Amino acid sequence: MRFGPAGLSICIFLLALLTRLLIIGFWQGAGRGEHLSSDATVYYEIAQNLVQGRGFLLEGTPSLRRGPLYPLFLALSLKLGSFPLLPQLGQAFFGAVSCFVLFWLGRSLFGNRAAGLAAGIQSVDYLSVRQTVSMMPEVLFVFFLLMSTWFLFLAKRENARTVWWGALAGVFAGLSVLAKEVLAFYLLLLGIWLFLGRDPCKNRAVRTIVFLASFLLTLSPWVVRNYLVLRKPVFITVSTGHSFYLGNNPSVNVRVVGEEWDFYFDSWFPHDDPNLPPLFTPEADHYLLRRGFEYAASHPTRFIELTGKKFLRLWFPYYQDSPWLAKGLTVLCYVPVLVLGSAGLLLSVKHWKELIPLWGPIVYLSSVHAVTISSIRYRFPLMPFLTIFAAFAVFELWNRRAAVLKLSGPTR
Repeated sequence: MRFGPAGLSICIFLLALLTRLLIIGFWQGAGRGEHLSSDATVYYEIAQNLVQGRGFLLEGTPSLRRGPLYPLFLALSLKLGSFPLLPQLGQAFFGAVSCFVLFWLGRSLFGNRAAGLAAGIQSVDYLSVRQTVSMMPEVLFVFFLLMSTWFLFLAKRENARTVWWGALAGVFAGLSVLAKEVLAFYLLLLGIWLFLGRDPCKNRAVRTIVFLASFLLTLSPWVVRNYLVLRKPVFITVSTGHSFYLGNNPSVNVRVVGEEWDFYFDSWFPHDDPNLPPLFTPEADHYLLRRGFEYAASHPTRFIELTGKKFLRLWFPYYQDSPWLAKGLTVLCYVPVLVLGSAGLLLSVKHWKELIPLWGPIVYLSSVHAVTISSIRYRFPLMPFLTIFAAFAVFELWNRRAAVLKLSGPTR
């Protein structure tokens, strides 16, 4: 039975939704439904304060530590009295839609077969499915990022809706930053890519302005809130200096094996420093950023060593403390995607300018986490893009093999 693109994309959506619903059922049945990681407790506390009408408070003070979207997402489920099942079901839906979007994004660049393979892998990839039951913003972040990327490529085309595609790309880019701020600077730079190039659109300046304006307007309510609450300009959060210092200071002990970053084992903030302002304030962020740069500048060899270890940690196959079954399921998808995705990046290098929205997250986030702090979870937003390149490599290498076989066939 043959499916057209629409039917195939719907089947992929249903497969992705089914796998995510199954893991929710397994998680609930195993009695793990109420489990919260240390980072998740921060989002949960802010969500509780929102439900109680106190606003974005963390430890009794206005929060600048996390963006607003995920606490709002959790607050909705708390308000409806269905935590954690409701956010998990929501994440199952957004994860499945992400696979649907990945298909159409891949199809527009590499064709039906590569798109179907990439989205199919993403729909059953264990770590992606496993993220459904975690109370962390990665699932929403990936969904918004993929939507923005898809609309960016649509905006590059010549048609009457190109400006509107740019506006939608900007809105979803802004939502991704409000879910997790790590790509804020990179997404601003994508405006340059949207303006440059040899695509047929004649409204380059207009679509670029529309993209950037819609991006910044989406962020503006949170930026205004930060200024009104603190009377200080804060873009999204105060995490840059904190993260950079945690990854570059005398106490860093980087484990290459896959684990979450542990503030009590890998690194910690300076003790008994009379000059350190209260943590997670703008003053502390600037102070820690300066301290981190001072350490890196005075210990260049150590900085390079730490960067290499954190890069390897980001791409370590599995969490070290996972059950063997989970490790096996992770390796089953991850290792082929890593190898073939790397091959796809090399095979597409001559088209890198046209593919910057796919290359960008891989290069940018790998670099950011190599110089700040690193964890397997931080590579989740990269995996859909790497999976597209892996699927492209499969069919590109197959086509080249077929061409070689044809050329080397018997002659008369």
